[in-house]
This record gives sequence, structure tokens and C-alpha cells, in this order.
Amino acid sequence: LSNMNLSGFLSPSIGGLVHLIELDLSFNRLSQSIPKELGNCKNLEILTLNNNEFEGNISKELGNLSSLTYLNICNNKLSGSLPEEIGNLSSLSDFIAYSNGFSGELPRSIGRLKKLKKFRVGENLISGSIPTEIGDCENMELFGLAENKLTGNLPKEIGKLQNLTQLFLFSNQLSGIIPKELVNCSNLQTIGLYQNNFVGRIPKELMSAK
Repeated sequence: LSNMNLSGFLSPSIGGLVHLIELDLSFNRLSQSIPKELGNCKNLEILTLNNNEFEGNISKELGNLSSLTYLNICNNKLSGSLPEEIGNLSSLSDFIAYSNGFSGELPRSIGRLKKLKKFRVGENLISGSIPTEIGDCENMELFGLAENKLTGNLPKEIGKLQNLTQLFLFSNQLSGIIPKELVNCSNLQTIGLYQNNFVGRIPKELMSAK
């Protein structure tokens, strides 16, 4: 149902589709909130709601979707904090939520997402520090939180992400030194850290990395 010029809202009755595996409503004009009843669709693996006009918070009930591998809610008008229950999405590989109005701190439960490969949450209003638990996302390949309001240091635990290829944290308010542990991300190809408040020199270990 992508790009069908649909308008109105997503009915709570969607929760009755308990055998639903994939839902794609992207590139429409759907508005109001994403119904919490979606959390009843326990077999849902792919949820694509990007490029609509959804607003309001992400309900904690979405954390019930333990089979979900792909979640795309970018380019909407969503707000509030990302719920702690996001850490219950144990099968999640892709979390794409850039260009919304999310605020508050990143939940520490993100460290429980062992299968997470892509985390793209740039262009929001997320504040606070990057949780050290990010280092537990051992399969992470792309970590993107550019254009937010993040503060604090870049945690050395990011150096544990050996599969990381892209790191985008530009246009925040991060400070302190760039940790030398970043060199341990041996597959890293692209780093965007500009427009922050880092001090000191770029670690020589990183400059000589191949």
C-alpha cells in the first residue's frame, strides 16, 4: 500500500491482524498517532511507515514485536522519547527514524539489540549522552545520530563495534577527546564528527588506520 495517496489515520483495529508479517504504508499522507494496538501483531517482521504525517509518541507496546527485523518511521512528525521497550525488539536489524521530532535521551536498552545493523536517527532533538551500552550492539554497521542535541563524550565502548563501517555524529554538542579505541573499528570507512566541541588531537592510531 505504498505511495497510494492514502490519507486519514491508521485504525486501532490493525491490531486484530495477528498473522500479519509485513506492513508497508510508506509515502502516503497518513496522520495522527501510530496505534499502540500494532503491538498485538506479534508475527510482524517488516514495518514501513516512512514519509507520512504520523505524530505523537512511539508507544511502549511496539516493544512486543519480537519478530520485527525492519522498522522504518523516518520523515514523519513523531515526537517524545524513544521508549525503553525498544530494547525488547530482539530480532531488529534496521531501525530508521531520522527526520522526526524525537527528544529525550537514548534508552540504555539499545544495548540489548544484538542483531541491530543500522541505527539511523539523525535530524531529531535527542539529547544527553550516547549510552555506553552501544558497545554491546556487536553487529552494528551504521550508527547515525547526526543533527541532534547530544552532549558528553564519545564513549570508548564504540571501539567494540568491529563491524562498524559508517559513523555519523556531526552537528551535535559532543565534547571531550576522540577516543583512541575508535581504531578498533577495523572496518570503518566513513566518519562524520564535524560541528561538535571535541578537543585535543585526532588520535594518531586513527590517522594510521587502514
